[in-house]
Amino acid sequence: MRPRFYAPKANISGENIVLPDYEGRHLSQVLRLTSGAEVALFDGNGHEFSGVVQDVTGSSVVVRIGSQCLPPALEPGLAITLASAVLKSRSMDNVVKYATLFGVSTIQPVVSMKSDVSLPALQQGKRMERWKRIAVSAAKQCGGAVVPSILPPCSFNELSESLVEVLYSGSPQLMLVEPSSSRGCLSISELEQPENREAALIIGPEGGWATEEVERGSTIFKLVTLGSRTFRAEVAPLVALASLFTAWKEF
Repeated sequence: MRPRFYAPKANISGENIVLPDYEGRHLSQVLRLTSGAEVALFDGNGHEFSGVVQDVTGSSVVVRIGSQCLPPALEPGLAITLASAVLKSRSMDNVVKYATLFGVSTIQPVVSMKSDVSLPALQQGKRMERWKRIAVSAAKQCGGAVVPSILPPCSFNELSESLVEVLYSGSPQLMLVEPSSSRGCLSISELEQPENREAALIIGPEGGWATEEVERGSTIFKLVTLGSRTFRAEVAPLVALASLFTAWKEF
């Protein structure tokens, strides 16, 4: 199998392109490929091409796009936006990685009342860049050619407006709550498939949602549970995504 690399500008056969720096470093320093090596290129939007390395100078790598369009792994027929409360560093990294492996279309980081990081700190830091690289790496691993959009972090109160921007009207917006919630919740297995094949899944932080957030969410979103069990914050998105994909016949 040809090694795969993310090349967002790969779209014209016969054209030379420069790989992103982190992909160039992976090609030259990790895999130690040189000029003439055959590779596969994917643009993050579902297209994949063959390619041949033309020049390697440190992390600057030039690749010529081939004429053969390669078939990437099939993407889900359901576009899911995962709105996840920002978790502690490695835990959030895992959420981004595995959500990409599942095939979500968009990841919306959310700062909730119980998040251990502030919105200004996220906006000034480099975690967005890190999450993008993790998503690219996960897409390479699973054979997919789509890299989910990672939206700028927002507060929980801004979340409903953020979802309006990425979802069509009428798409189900599901807020996962703890099984002890006394409000009218549905199990994910009871949900009907959305007609427009889009949905949002909203997951809370370590320690769960604050009472005020559940109260506000109940007026905007549909509250759902994963049955009677309580899962760790970094595991809950994976279980919920697997449950949704199974219930909506994507697996």
